[in-house]
Amino acid sequence: MTTNYAHESGIFSVAAAITFAALYGLFLVWYLYMSLRRPIHIYYGLALFCTTRVAAFSMRAALASSESAGENLALLDADQILFSVGFLVLLYTSHKLVLDLEHLTKQPLPKNLIYHFLSSHWLFHVLLAAAVATTIAAACTSDGNGTDSTSDKLEIASTILFLALTLLQAFQTVVFAWIELSGVSISLLGIIWSNQGMAAARKNPDASDDSFMRNYGVFILLLISMLFLVREGFLLATMTDYDKYLNEHFLYPLVFVPQLLVVILYTIPKLLPAREDITSSAGHA
Repeated sequence: MTTNYAHESGIFSVAAAITFAALYGLFLVWYLYMSLRRPIHIYYGLALFCTTRVAAFSMRAALASSESAGENLALLDADQILFSVGFLVLLYTSHKLVLDLEHLTKQPLPKNLIYHFLSSHWLFHVLLAAAVATTIAAACTSDGNGTDSTSDKLEIASTILFLALTLLQAFQTVVFAWIELSGVSISLLGIIWSNQGMAAARKNPDASDDSFMRNYGVFILLLISMLFLVREGFLLATMTDYDKYLNEHFLYPLVFVPQLLVVILYTIPKLLPAREDITSSAGHA
Protein backbone atom coordinates (compact mmCIF):
# COMPACT_ATOMS: atom_id res chain seq x y z
CA MET A 1 0.00 0.00 0.00
CA THR A 2 1.40 3.38 -1.02
CA THR A 3 1.80 6.23 1.46
CA ASN A 4 0.60 9.76 0.82
CA TYR A 5 3.58 11.62 2.27
CA ALA A 6 1.93 14.99 1.72
CA HIS A 7 -1.01 14.10 3.95
CA GLU A 8 1.35 12.54 6.48
CA SER A 9 3.14 15.90 6.53
CA GLY A 10 -0.08 17.84 7.13
CA ILE A 11 -0.47 19.20 3.60
CA PHE A 12 -4.19 19.38 2.79
CA SER A 13 -5.25 22.89 1.80
CA VAL A 14 -5.15 23.43 -1.94
CA ALA A 15 -6.89 26.82 -1.91
CA ALA A 16 -4.49 28.35 0.61
CA ALA A 17 -1.44 27.18 -1.32
CA ILE A 18 -2.80 28.50 -4.63
CA THR A 19 -3.71 31.84 -3.01
CA PHE A 20 -0.20 32.30 -1.59
CA ALA A 21 1.40 31.27 -4.89
CA ALA A 22 -0.72 33.86 -6.72
CA LEU A 23 0.07 36.61 -4.20
CA TYR A 24 3.78 35.92 -4.39
CA GLY A 25 3.51 35.90 -8.17
CA LEU A 26 2.21 39.47 -8.04
CA PHE A 27 4.99 40.55 -5.69
CA LEU A 28 7.54 38.81 -7.90
CA VAL A 29 6.48 40.98 -10.83
CA TRP A 30 6.71 44.08 -8.61
CA TYR A 31 10.17 43.29 -7.27
CA LEU A 32 11.50 42.37 -10.70
CA TYR A 33 10.28 45.75 -11.89
CA MET A 34 11.91 47.50 -8.90
CA SER A 35 15.14 45.55 -9.52
CA LEU A 36 15.32 47.16 -12.94
CA ARG A 37 14.23 50.57 -11.75
CA ARG A 38 16.37 50.69 -8.59
CA PRO A 39 19.01 47.94 -8.84
CA ILE A 40 19.95 47.31 -5.21
CA HIS A 41 20.51 43.98 -3.48
CA ILE A 42 17.33 44.11 -1.39
CA TYR A 43 15.16 44.02 -4.52
CA TYR A 44 17.21 41.20 -6.04
CA GLY A 45 16.85 39.24 -2.80
CA LEU A 46 13.12 39.89 -2.55
CA ALA A 47 12.60 38.85 -6.18
CA LEU A 48 14.52 35.62 -5.53
CA PHE A 49 12.54 34.98 -2.35
CA CYS A 50 9.23 35.49 -4.18
CA THR A 51 10.42 33.11 -6.89
CA THR A 52 11.09 30.38 -4.32
CA ARG A 53 7.69 31.00 -2.74
CA VAL A 54 5.81 30.78 -6.04
CA ALA A 55 7.55 27.47 -6.74
CA ALA A 56 7.13 26.13 -3.20
CA PHE A 57 3.43 26.98 -2.86
CA SER A 58 2.73 25.67 -6.37
CA MET A 59 4.37 22.40 -5.36
CA ARG A 60 2.43 22.41 -2.10
CA ALA A 61 -0.84 22.83 -4.03
CA ALA A 62 0.12 19.89 -6.26
CA LEU A 63 1.05 17.77 -3.24
CA ALA A 64 -2.30 18.53 -1.58
CA SER A 65 -4.46 17.97 -4.65
CA SER A 66 -2.81 15.03 -6.41
CA GLU A 67 -2.48 11.54 -4.98
CA SER A 68 0.45 10.71 -7.24
CA ALA A 69 2.25 13.92 -6.26
CA GLY A 70 1.51 13.30 -2.59
CA GLU A 71 3.12 9.87 -2.85
CA ASN A 72 6.31 11.38 -4.30
CA LEU A 73 8.71 11.75 -1.36
CA ALA A 74 11.32 13.53 -3.50
CA LEU A 75 8.78 16.22 -4.43
CA LEU A 76 7.92 16.72 -0.76
CA ASP A 77 11.60 17.00 0.15
CA ALA A 78 12.17 19.55 -2.61
CA ASP A 79 9.21 21.58 -1.38
CA GLN A 80 10.51 21.64 2.20
CA ILE A 81 13.99 22.65 1.05
CA LEU A 82 12.55 25.49 -1.05
CA PHE A 83 10.56 26.81 1.90
CA SER A 84 13.56 26.76 4.24
CA VAL A 85 16.22 28.05 1.87
CA GLY A 86 13.83 30.70 0.57
CA PHE A 87 13.38 32.04 4.09
CA LEU A 88 17.15 32.22 4.49
CA VAL A 89 17.31 34.36 1.35
CA LEU A 90 14.80 36.77 2.88
CA LEU A 91 16.60 36.80 6.23
CA TYR A 92 20.02 37.35 4.65
CA THR A 93 18.67 40.16 2.49
CA SER A 94 17.12 41.88 5.51
CA HIS A 95 20.29 41.44 7.56
CA LYS A 96 22.46 42.93 4.83
CA LEU A 97 20.09 45.87 4.46
CA VAL A 98 20.48 46.80 8.13
CA LEU A 99 24.28 46.46 7.89
CA ASP A 100 24.25 48.77 4.87
CA LEU A 101 22.20 51.31 6.80
CA GLU A 102 24.61 51.11 9.72
CA HIS A 103 27.55 51.74 7.39
CA LEU A 104 25.76 54.76 5.96
CA THR A 105 25.45 56.50 9.29
CA LYS A 106 28.00 59.12 10.28
CA GLN A 107 27.46 58.40 13.95
CA PRO A 108 29.94 56.18 15.84
CA LEU A 109 28.92 52.55 16.16
CA PRO A 110 29.46 50.53 19.35
CA LYS A 111 33.13 49.66 19.79
CA ASN A 112 32.91 46.69 22.15
CA LEU A 113 34.04 43.24 21.02
CA ILE A 114 30.61 41.64 21.48
CA TYR A 115 29.04 44.01 18.96
CA HIS A 116 31.81 43.46 16.40
CA PHE A 117 31.60 39.70 16.83
CA LEU A 118 27.80 39.56 16.47
CA SER A 119 27.76 41.94 13.51
CA SER A 120 30.57 40.28 11.58
CA HIS A 121 29.78 39.02 8.08
CA TRP A 122 31.66 35.77 8.56
CA LEU A 123 29.58 34.74 11.60
CA PHE A 124 26.32 35.18 9.72
CA HIS A 125 27.70 33.44 6.63
CA VAL A 126 28.99 30.45 8.61
CA LEU A 127 25.65 30.01 10.39
CA LEU A 128 23.84 30.49 7.09
CA ALA A 129 25.88 27.77 5.38
CA ALA A 130 25.34 25.44 8.34
CA ALA A 131 21.58 26.10 8.26
CA VAL A 132 21.38 25.32 4.54
CA ALA A 133 23.40 22.13 4.97
CA THR A 134 21.33 20.82 7.89
CA THR A 135 18.07 21.72 6.14
CA ILE A 136 19.01 19.75 3.04
CA ALA A 137 20.34 16.85 5.12
CA ALA A 138 17.16 16.73 7.22
CA ALA A 139 14.97 16.65 4.13
CA CYS A 140 17.07 14.01 2.40
CA THR A 141 17.06 11.68 5.44
CA SER A 142 13.36 12.12 6.21
CA ASP A 143 11.06 9.15 5.78
CA GLY A 144 8.08 11.45 5.23
CA ASN A 145 6.16 10.57 8.39
CA GLY A 146 8.32 12.05 11.14
CA THR A 147 9.60 8.79 12.58
CA ASP A 148 13.23 8.97 11.43
CA SER A 149 15.38 9.91 14.44
CA THR A 150 18.32 11.17 12.38
CA SER A 151 16.09 13.48 10.38
CA ASP A 152 14.39 14.69 13.58
CA LYS A 153 17.74 15.59 15.14
CA LEU A 154 18.83 17.41 12.01
CA GLU A 155 15.55 19.34 11.94
CA ILE A 156 16.07 20.40 15.57
CA ALA A 157 19.61 21.52 14.73
CA SER A 158 18.28 23.40 11.70
CA THR A 159 15.62 25.13 13.80
CA ILE A 160 18.23 26.25 16.32
CA LEU A 161 20.47 27.60 13.54
CA PHE A 162 17.53 29.45 11.97
CA LEU A 163 16.73 30.96 15.36
CA ALA A 164 20.36 32.07 15.83
CA LEU A 165 20.32 33.77 12.42
CA THR A 166 17.00 35.45 13.19
CA LEU A 167 18.32 36.71 16.53
CA LEU A 168 21.41 38.13 14.80
CA GLN A 169 19.21 39.98 12.33
CA ALA A 170 17.06 41.29 15.18
CA PHE A 171 20.16 42.34 17.13
CA GLN A 172 21.46 44.37 14.19
CA THR A 173 18.07 46.02 13.74
CA VAL A 174 17.83 46.93 17.42
CA VAL A 175 21.35 48.41 17.36
CA PHE A 176 20.49 50.46 14.30
CA ALA A 177 17.20 51.56 15.90
CA TRP A 178 19.11 52.62 19.01
CA ILE A 179 21.42 54.76 16.86
CA GLU A 180 18.46 56.24 15.03
CA LEU A 181 16.40 56.99 18.13
CA SER A 182 19.28 58.23 20.28
CA GLY A 183 18.90 61.82 21.27
CA VAL A 184 22.51 62.62 20.37
CA SER A 185 22.39 61.02 16.93
CA ILE A 186 21.35 62.51 13.64
CA SER A 187 18.68 60.31 12.11
CA LEU A 188 20.26 58.54 9.15
CA LEU A 189 16.94 57.36 7.74
CA GLY A 190 15.59 60.86 8.20
CA ILE A 191 18.45 62.17 6.05
CA ILE A 192 17.95 59.44 3.42
CA TRP A 193 14.20 59.94 3.25
CA SER A 194 14.56 63.72 3.27
CA ASN A 195 17.03 63.51 0.37
CA GLN A 196 14.67 61.21 -1.52
CA GLY A 197 11.81 63.54 -0.75
CA MET A 198 13.70 66.60 -2.02
CA ALA A 199 14.63 64.75 -5.21
CA ALA A 200 11.00 63.76 -5.72
CA ALA A 201 9.85 67.29 -4.98
CA ARG A 202 12.14 68.68 -7.66
CA LYS A 203 10.55 66.31 -10.15
CA ASN A 204 7.04 66.73 -8.77
CA PRO A 205 6.37 69.83 -6.66
CA ASP A 206 3.00 68.43 -5.64
CA ALA A 207 4.53 65.26 -4.14
CA SER A 208 3.65 64.56 -0.50
CA ASP A 209 6.25 65.04 2.22
CA ASP A 210 8.15 62.17 3.84
CA SER A 211 7.42 62.99 7.47
CA PHE A 212 5.81 59.61 8.05
CA MET A 213 8.91 57.72 6.93
CA ARG A 214 11.25 60.04 8.85
CA ASN A 215 9.27 59.44 12.03
CA TYR A 216 8.29 55.80 11.70
CA GLY A 217 10.62 54.12 9.20
CA VAL A 218 12.84 52.63 11.89
CA PHE A 219 9.78 51.12 13.58
CA ILE A 220 8.87 49.38 10.32
CA LEU A 221 12.31 47.77 10.31
CA LEU A 222 11.77 46.67 13.91
CA LEU A 223 8.37 45.25 12.97
CA ILE A 224 10.01 43.21 10.20
CA SER A 225 12.39 41.70 12.76
CA MET A 226 9.47 40.93 15.07
CA LEU A 227 7.69 39.08 12.25
CA PHE A 228 10.79 36.96 11.72
CA LEU A 229 10.82 36.17 15.45
CA VAL A 230 7.13 35.16 15.37
CA ARG A 231 7.97 32.55 12.73
CA GLU A 232 10.99 31.23 14.59
CA GLY A 233 9.21 31.31 17.95
CA PHE A 234 6.51 29.00 16.64
CA LEU A 235 9.00 26.63 15.02
CA LEU A 236 11.09 26.53 18.20
CA ALA A 237 8.04 25.87 20.37
CA THR A 238 6.86 23.00 18.15
CA MET A 239 10.16 21.44 17.08
CA THR A 240 9.45 18.38 19.26
CA ASP A 241 5.68 18.41 18.62
CA TYR A 242 5.41 17.05 15.09
CA ASP A 243 1.60 17.13 14.89
CA LYS A 244 1.27 20.76 15.97
CA TYR A 245 4.17 21.81 13.76
CA LEU A 246 2.45 20.34 10.70
CA ASN A 247 -1.02 21.70 11.54
CA GLU A 248 -1.93 24.13 8.78
CA HIS A 249 -4.21 26.05 11.16
CA PHE A 250 -1.04 27.14 12.98
CA LEU A 251 1.44 26.94 10.11
CA TYR A 252 -0.21 29.50 7.85
CA PRO A 253 -0.86 32.32 10.35
CA LEU A 254 2.36 31.88 12.34
CA VAL A 255 4.89 30.88 9.66
CA PHE A 256 3.63 31.78 6.19
CA VAL A 257 1.68 34.98 6.89
CA PRO A 258 4.53 36.78 8.76
CA GLN A 259 6.83 36.28 5.78
CA LEU A 260 4.19 37.61 3.40
CA LEU A 261 3.75 40.66 5.64
CA VAL A 262 7.50 41.30 5.47
CA VAL A 263 7.33 41.27 1.68
CA ILE A 264 4.40 43.69 1.83
CA LEU A 265 6.21 46.04 4.24
CA TYR A 266 9.19 46.28 1.90
CA THR A 267 6.88 47.74 -0.76
CA ILE A 268 6.35 50.88 1.35
CA PRO A 269 7.65 53.79 -0.74
CA LYS A 270 11.06 55.19 0.25
CA LEU A 271 11.64 52.68 3.04
CA LEU A 272 14.82 51.50 1.31
CA PRO A 273 17.87 53.65 0.57
CA ALA A 274 18.70 54.69 -2.97
CA ARG A 275 21.38 52.86 -4.92
CA GLU A 276 23.72 55.87 -4.87
CA ASP A 277 23.58 55.97 -1.06
CA ILE A 278 24.63 52.31 -0.78
CA THR A 279 27.28 52.71 -3.50
CA SER A 280 28.66 55.75 -1.74
CA SER A 281 28.80 53.85 1.55
CA ALA A 282 30.65 50.95 -0.08
CA GLY A 283 33.12 53.33 -1.61
CA HIS A 284 33.98 54.81 1.78
CA ALA A 285 33.96 51.53 3.73
